[in-house]
Amino acid sequence: MNYALVSPCDLSTKIFNKGFSKILSKDAGNKVYTIGPVTWGYVEEIESAGSRHIPIKMSRFINPISDILYILRLAWILKTKKVDILITWTTKPNLYGPFAGLIAGVPVRICAIRGLGRIFSNPNRISEKLLQWVVEELYRFSSGLSDLVWFTNPNDLSYFLERKIVDENKTLLTKNGIDMSFYSMNAVNQSIITETRKELGLKDGEKAVLMIGRMIWPKGVEDFILASEIVHKKMNNVKFILVAPFEKSSPLGIPREYLDEKLKNGTFIYRDFIKDIRGVYAVCDISVLPSYYKEGGYPRALLEAMSFGKPVITTDTPGCRGAVDDGKNGFLVPAKDPEKLAEAVMKILSDSQTAEKFGAHSIEKVKAEFDENIFIRKVLEKLENITNANNIRQSGI
Repeated sequence: MNYALVSPCDLSTKIFNKGFSKILSKDAGNKVYTIGPVTWGYVEEIESAGSRHIPIKMSRFINPISDILYILRLAWILKTKKVDILITWTTKPNLYGPFAGLIAGVPVRICAIRGLGRIFSNPNRISEKLLQWVVEELYRFSSGLSDLVWFTNPNDLSYFLERKIVDENKTLLTKNGIDMSFYSMNAVNQSIITETRKELGLKDGEKAVLMIGRMIWPKGVEDFILASEIVHKKMNNVKFILVAPFEKSSPLGIPREYLDEKLKNGTFIYRDFIKDIRGVYAVCDISVLPSYYKEGGYPRALLEAMSFGKPVITTDTPGCRGAVDDGKNGFLVPAKDPEKLAEAVMKILSDSQTAEKFGAHSIEKVKAEFDENIFIRKVLEKLENITNANNIRQSGI
């Protein structure tokens, strides 16, 4: 059986496809191809899981000419590799992948929706509303061509069903998942922890509050920075760490000038990108995500930190709250409220017993609900039913 797993970049391929590749590649009868642009240099790690990675050009934003070329390139790859089962992740691959699969004659096509993103984040301008309508219609078309549409956010599923974008019989709802053997304190040795603290300039006894995201306003970057200024006035042994690459082409992108001005206050540390983020998780005391973006329901920036046994803080929004048991492994705070975020941070940092208890609950919650093997098996069982119904032999389950 030949599988194609399509994502928007090699970082997304690593995040979404590595676990699938490991399981599917265990069967000698399977060939697994991961397909996506190479941006961050993760190909070697991706292929270590047993897949062969095929690079492809793709524009992140809707562009008729480049999108048509993307569809044709993807269809050609799927055709030449004789793909039997296609799984696409995130917006652009989901919108066009099923059509490319149809052109290439791929028997089984699956869309994996991981949040609806900025396009569905309360558009105000006419151009934004038009773009949302276009994307919604494209989703309606691609869902019609798919055998399964897989959601991790129940609110996204409800939205699709209410607007009749997808047939309910074609849907699957799971939680998000991570590789707990990779995101673990046991996977990071002491030398990496020491080196990471040194690289970040963290002094002995200094505590760290981490945020991982993208440099766009809806991720709550400004709230994180403002909270760092509030905390700094009351606790001078705390540093906030922001890891977020810039998105110059995004209309929601944060200007470099804003960041440079805020860095002068010395209340937070900034890194645009860290290839292996595990050392930073290991040295942080809390991970926060003050996002009001259309997240997928269980943001990985929280789950990965939880797998390291860290307390977490996020917004009480449909896209974020699923990762946190409020008052048990962290706190939920209102969106766009840096004061409440700062209060929650100080409450955890000022009570070591609470922090330890929250961290222990984080690990147990990930084990019980977010181990990626749980949902991969669930998806593969569903896939087996589809292939049996289509008289396609599927191995590796």
